[in-house]
Amino acid sequence: MMLAHFATTDNFSRRLAGVEANGKFNSMSAGPQDGKLSSNLKDVVTQLKDRFDLTYVYCWHGLPAYWGGVMPNVPELSELNTSLVFPEPTPGLLEVEPSMAWNPATLAGVGVPKDITALFSRMHQYLKSCGIDGVKVDCQGAIGLAGSGVGGGPALTRRYHAAFEDSVKDNFVNNHCINCMCHSTENLYRMENTSVARVSDDFYPRDPASNTPHIAACTYNSLFMSVLVHPDWDMFQSNHHSAELHGMARAVSGAAIYVSDRPGQHDFELLRRMVFPDGTVLRALQPALPTRDCLFNDVLRDGKSLLKVWNVNRYCGILAVFNLQGSSWDRSKRQFFTHDSSPKPLSVQVMATDVEDVFPPAAVASPVVAYSYSTKKLHLLQSNEPIDVSLKAGGSDVLTFSPVLKAGGFCFAPVGLSNMYNSGGAVLACSAASTDGIDSVKFTTTTRTGGVFLAYCNTAPAFVRVDGAAHTFKYDANTATLQADLPHSKKACDVVVEL
Repeated sequence: MMLAHFATTDNFSRRLAGVEANGKFNSMSAGPQDGKLSSNLKDVVTQLKDRFDLTYVYCWHGLPAYWGGVMPNVPELSELNTSLVFPEPTPGLLEVEPSMAWNPATLAGVGVPKDITALFSRMHQYLKSCGIDGVKVDCQGAIGLAGSGVGGGPALTRRYHAAFEDSVKDNFVNNHCINCMCHSTENLYRMENTSVARVSDDFYPRDPASNTPHIAACTYNSLFMSVLVHPDWDMFQSNHHSAELHGMARAVSGAAIYVSDRPGQHDFELLRRMVFPDGTVLRALQPALPTRDCLFNDVLRDGKSLLKVWNVNRYCGILAVFNLQGSSWDRSKRQFFTHDSSPKPLSVQVMATDVEDVFPPAAVASPVVAYSYSTKKLHLLQSNEPIDVSLKAGGSDVLTFSPVLKAGGFCFAPVGLSNMYNSGGAVLACSAASTDGIDSVKFTTTTRTGGVFLAYCNTAPAFVRVDGAAHTFKYDANTATLQADLPHSKKACDVVVEL
């Protein structure tokens, strides 16, 4: 009865019957109804790249090949010598995840080929011949489960990882691969040549209770996984009730930014806060981590804690704050569950020293500016001086912290592009230079372009030049802020401000 249920409701008991794409990839307009047509994947990939100016196209597959592994006794894959293995979950696994006793792999079995190397070689050679540039390798934990019948999970996982990573290295330039659903240690410790791995469960657009726990999982899992791999925070949807929450999370993450929008359903205004017209992004330099004062807080269920996440850019620090209270994974219900439908607004104190790699807490306090994307306010303060951030349920904010340069009695701090979530990611360098005999200082900021350049100046600028040419600007004496529009260019520019 359970097998019949799985066979009719999902794909988790299905197996790979051939390495070539089916008729759903016959053309750009083909769909599920066209499964019996001949495959034309190469032309589809070519059209995707040409029509949308894409550099890379990845293909999804599972580490077992498909959810249920490889189909035994099919002529097209006969040389793989596949046998059906029925996993036996360990007592420890069943304690954590009781449903493993009746999941599709346990009941229907997993097709495990004897020649794993040949499996991945055939798959990846075919994908490469069709113009595919890389792979996202999912359901990796299933291999450890299947190993109970063939020498143990760690041993089988080692064989699979060695074979698939060798094939990725041979077929996809620069190891284009994203590991996925790979949090078991037998997977993580076998990633010798691939370096990117998702640190969360899926982003479920139709399950509101899962949207806030996703961000908490990415943040806390990165504490462990970032020393082994570069964390991937998964896709999200730009036209979604949680889009800004997730957009700010991706901006601080240091991970790739990608979306799973329905065709034609996009929020381009939101996407432009993360991505430039040429497709480049202001990616923070490291894997994002929770601040130290959040390490042991329950940011999903205690009703009082906000999550603070920090990262670094080339010059500025970035700190994101999230109110994720209200929903979490319920072990008794085996699903994400909203335990509080009306979480209250919360406040927390933030300071520059939360971004500890830019402003070490043990260092002597120094002047900084903090810019809030949500409030558009600029604060001048010491690096160890707190400011309050208040957020409604599901709310978020991103703050940029920039060190204040002092020279000749003048003060200057570049914030970056204020229209971007990661404003400070645009700032590549900043320096000050004074001229002998002249009571003025020139502050030079090397910055990306494509929006409103914002900076703190303690006095009105005498002039602003961009790459040597005079440039218009606005100065607000009440807030001590300078603004200058910088049209987008692929090249960075030098903004010289003379005070």
